[in-house]
Amino acid sequence: MRGSLKIIGLCLIFLGVSDWGGQTGFSQSSQKLEKDPSVEVGKIEFRLKEFEATPSPIQMLEIQIEIINPSPKDTVPPNSIKVIAVPKEIRFFSSSAASPFTLPPGEAVLNIPLPPKAVRIVIMGFSLPPEKLESISFEVQINPPDGEKKTTTFNF
Repeated sequence: MRGSLKIIGLCLIFLGVSDWGGQTGFSQSSQKLEKDPSVEVGKIEFRLKEFEATPSPIQMLEIQIEIINPSPKDTVPPNSIKVIAVPKEIRFFSSSAASPFTLPPGEAVLNIPLPPKAVRIVIMGFSLPPEKLESISFEVQINPPDGEKKTTTFNF
């Protein structure tokens, strides 16, 4: 009985001593980050996808946006990179489209970490109208309103 009290006492002393360090005892230190992590927009590629449907097939425009972490040592944490693709100009082959067509902006958040010198691809899809299009221009931005912007056009 007396031996177990000594062990319990030693355990309590150990726990008390290990807590003297406060929050830094055995916990991970919190990493302070800039307001917006330093990331860049890489290549922007387009893919036209067609899905069988009745009465006519559905067309989608897929945008693949490269996100690059140029830092040689800092990992960008998950959910800290927001990518927005805003359609700016839509041109139809015919001078008058059957109905006014507008696309809503696309938005995505990179929910995985971005290691140093790594590249991740964010994919967004936009539904296209049945009318024949000539081109669509997009403004792509990382972490708006201050992040890098690129304007790109897809010609059909």
